[in-house]
Amino acid sequence: VQAMYKRTGGKNTKHKAITKADSITTVSYFGAQLFQFYQGQFFSNLSTILRTKQFGHLFSIEVIAVLSEVPAKSKAGLELSDKDMLMYSGLKNKLAKLILGIKDYNKHTKQINTVDSKE
Repeated sequence: VQAMYKRTGGKNTKHKAITKADSITTVSYFGAQLFQFYQGQFFSNLSTILRTKQFGHLFSIEVIAVLSEVPAKSKAGLELSDKDMLMYSGLKNKLAKLILGIKDYNKHTKQINTVDSKE
């Protein structure tokens, strides 16, 4: 994680950078470097097509797990601990269910936004 942001007030207010959060739900979004699975317990920090590092903004709802240990770093990326690799494998095995859950969340959010805009 490179940065974290939260809303300064209610709906339609600005975001401000924060250095820590008591709960993931207090964070609006994260600025993070993105990694992709390579092999074994290794994750590459480079895009395989363009050979560039990738960064992105992730909403707190998009964060599904937190690593239990700081991964070992190298020039090519990260190596996860055995425990974190087991968690990753479990999540990967349930990818179809995770995608359905995200679609349901997005559908629910659109319905709420539609009702809010009509009021």
